[in-house]
Amino acid sequence: MYLPYYQSEIPLERRIESSKIESMTVVVGTLCDNGKAAIMASDRRVSSRDGKMSFDGPDCKIFVIGKGTLFSFAGDPPESALLKKLRRVTENPDNGTDAESMILTLLDYLNQRRQVAAKGYPGLADQPLFRLHDCEVIDRHLPNTAYLMIAADPDAVHLSTVDPVGKNSERDIPGFAAIGNGSSLAETAFARNPHVKNYSLAQAIYVIYEAKRLAEWNDSVGETTDIAVLHHGTEPVFLDPEVMKVLEDTYQKMKPPTLSESDVNKIQDALPKSIQPSAM
Repeated sequence: MYLPYYQSEIPLERRIESSKIESMTVVVGTLCDNGKAAIMASDRRVSSRDGKMSFDGPDCKIFVIGKGTLFSFAGDPPESALLKKLRRVTENPDNGTDAESMILTLLDYLNQRRQVAAKGYPGLADQPLFRLHDCEVIDRHLPNTAYLMIAADPDAVHLSTVDPVGKNSERDIPGFAAIGNGSSLAETAFARNPHVKNYSLAQAIYVIYEAKRLAEWNDSVGETTDIAVLHHGTEPVFLDPEVMKVLEDTYQKMKPPTLSESDVNKIQDALPKSIQPSAM
């Protein structure tokens, strides 16, 4: 099975904990094969916090948490303590489904951060937890991070996102999601393929590749692409460079042609005289 080199060589916690850079990124996820499989794609772009340095790093941002879960983020890299908690809950079958357990663990982590932040404000230190939600002064202490998760339970594969303040969104319907600076551009690919959840695996892999490539029009999204596939009942698989080359060749073939000069002139000549450049 192909894995990006770091997956087996560098401990996940050490890679994240030592990071002094944030991810200006895009992460895209989609269900396919009528909800029996899912795909996640990400870039590798990282930037210094002062915004003066930006480059494609060596590390993939798609993490395998447990045997049937994919996890990624956009924004500040998550703390190792959170990743350890996510691993523990996915390894314990008594915690319910991986999808539910990971979301609850994330929300609990954010609530703990709220309570720690509240201790620094005399007027908030003794307030109940619900009063710390939607509190701007507390929200400033939360990680500026969005999360995207794909998890398999005994019956299906599920897709969900959690935003920086803990708003959870289950995305099994419509069956796709994107986070990060390039998310709005990536979603244009799904606007053309709103029923991607019902596509075959091969069809959906191309759609998600196209979504990630379109996101690259945002300058903060990197050119390197990683794609992982999670099929119900199997462990996640990363697509190897040969498959990525086939996808890129297909993308180049599918790109819409640009307007020729003669086409532009025909359109220009057809415009009403009142809005011709000479009349402005």
